[in-house]
Amino acid sequence: VQRVGLVSTRLKTFDGQLVIIPNGNLAKANVTNYTRYPERRIVLTVGIGYNDDVALAKQVLAEIVNSDKRIINDENHKTIIHVSELGPYSVNVTIKCWVDYKVYWDVYNELSEPILLKFRENKINIPSSTDIHVGKLD
Repeated sequence: VQRVGLVSTRLKTFDGQLVIIPNGNLAKANVTNYTRYPERRIVLTVGIGYNDDVALAKQVLAEIVNSDKRIINDENHKTIIHVSELGPYSVNVTIKCWVDYKVYWDVYNELSEPILLKFRENKINIPSSTDIHVGKLD
């Protein structure tokens, strides 16, 4: 929040944009404050192939998360890694972990590359959807 005025409130977004919101709208809306608490939870979902080893994928993800010292893993901030969905093309595995809110985006953005590299190293596939049409072309 940059300024609360009589008629409107000015906000600066994380990506540097200025947002002006009429106070009447704020009074009626839910407001999310991402910096109110010192920790913030990252939720990241990765799909693996139906023929891949789920236990191995969870182990690889745990190793990646546990090796990052920015991720908080104490009694109040447990990391959770679980199968979250059986999707149409993949088994989705979700990581839920806690970080200091100041490094949230750094950690969130930096998790994908080691996941990709370690999955390749362990022969775990990350499937993509593909449409296949069988039939005659006119």
